[in-house]
Amino acid sequence: MCYSAMIESSVRELSLRYQARVDLSAFEGLYEEQEKTNKLKLLKGLESFVLSEVPDRRAIVQGRLESLMARQKAKLLADLASQEERLARASSQLAEKETKSLINEARIAKNKVNQIRERIDELGRQAPETERIFPGVFAPLIVSHEGKRWIRPFRYQLRPSGETEIFDRKFNGTYNVRRDRLHEVRWWKNLYGKNHGLLVMRRFYEHVETPDGDSMILEFREELEKDLLVPCLYDRNEVGPFPLDSFGLITDDPNPEVLAAGHDRTPLVIHPESIDEWLDTRGSGKTEKYDRILCRKFPTLFSHRPSR
Repeated sequence: MCYSAMIESSVRELSLRYQARVDLSAFEGLYEEQEKTNKLKLLKGLESFVLSEVPDRRAIVQGRLESLMARQKAKLLADLASQEERLARASSQLAEKETKSLINEARIAKNKVNQIRERIDELGRQAPETERIFPGVFAPLIVSHEGKRWIRPFRYQLRPSGETEIFDRKFNGTYNVRRDRLHEVRWWKNLYGKNHGLLVMRRFYEHVETPDGDSMILEFREELEKDLLVPCLYDRNEVGPFPLDSFGLITDDPNPEVLAAGHDRTPLVIHPESIDEWLDTRGSGKTEKYDRILCRKFPTLFSHRPSR
């Protein structure tokens, strides 16, 4: 799995570097929804882009974003208190009697505490050109329409067409797509060969088990700091008052150095010359050529360190 990733979040930079048009209406629509619901999780790169592109609405959007940020932080702090209480309870029970279920409960609670603290830290940072995404957060994806590259906002965690919010809780790992199950899992095989996107990634983060049985988060960084062009599958869900565009990124068997560090998956990276071939699915219906693109993946080498 790849529970979070550092990506290129500057829409303007992505547009210039990859010669992609920006679908401004899609970004404006996302903000109109945010103004009505105050429930979206948005990257600062997306915020700064819309604020600069829609100056006549800047004050309104800025006020809404600040309000949303405050509410998100309050919710995260409440979640943090709950998970810290859960961890303390499990640790206290472990001190009396050690069982597998209690060890697992403490591990899960500790992972949750670490994740929530990282998300709180991310909320307080200024808008850089690279940002870290977590499941449920919107990010800029490069897609193709009529043979042209476009940049549109998608949620990192796929909810297939026709599914309700219940799907997010029942299948909460749909932010990642296993390459070896592309032709098996219903919601992946329905999109493969049809709805392809590209995420420009820099690093990824994962939980690994330490020698003493504890858990820690490692940051995996590509040695040459190249853009990592990670293929994705996306879908549009129109159940509910607002349409939801969402995606999952494709992962593969781990690089040897990633496996040695204690993790069993690596985001799949394609060659730059394969971008348009991957994105353009017009008149296809067959997946053989996409299988070949994923098979001849771009070589990567990752170093790792504890996440700060």
